Amino acid sequence: MSKHQKTKSGFTIIEVVLVLAIAGLIFLMVFLALPALQRSQRDTQRRDDLARFAAQVVNYQTNNRGRVPNTALANPGSVWVTTSDNADVTKEGLDSSLTINDSGDWSTFLNSYMWAANDDFTDPGGTAYAVMDHGSITGDSTKYSNGEDGISKDTANIVTLSLDSVDSIIHVFHGAICGTTEGVVEPSSNGSVRKLAFVYKLEGAGYYCGEV
Repeated sequence: MSKHQKTKSGFTIIEVVLVLAIAGLIFLMVFLALPALQRSQRDTQRRDDLARFAAQVVNYQTNNRGRVPNTALANPGSVWVTTSDNADVTKEGLDSSLTINDSGDWSTFLNSYMWAANDDFTDPGGTAYAVMDHGSITGDSTKYSNGEDGISKDTANIVTLSLDSVDSIIHVFHGAICGTTEGVVEPSSNGSVRKLAFVYKLEGAGYYCGEV
């Protein structure tokens, strides 16, 4: 009875190249998708932070006879920040051309409500959130034409934001509601009556708008 010796062949070059090509394609897909996924995760965190911001403004109203924080805008390009000791990133990352204010209603609100009990109120990019109070949108229109880049208002007092990037600034408008278009606010008399609306530029696409 003859014995036949079985031989085991290895992978061919074509098979090796095919496997490497598939692995490379998978790696490329992951590499391309990862930044978008990270942006989406950061924007999800921003939405959660801004929902908490709205809830704490309501708490502020409850403790202040229905009044919302309202610091008169000294000049276009001013922002209000926290002075909380644990907010060691307060001014880092903010545009150096901005006028930084650390007193008044909004700073008190940020300190006492958003940073209370060592809570963090920092954009996922690493800069503490700041507030830019634009006042009533039915008031003086000159502030929308003398230095507030990317913000304009038409004759119907409808405000449009066209900001280029995330800058950690929450834009607040009194007597306003969110418009039907992203990044737009309009007088609250045009719809439901609200004390204020706030808008924040998201990293992925679009804006977050909330009302109180």
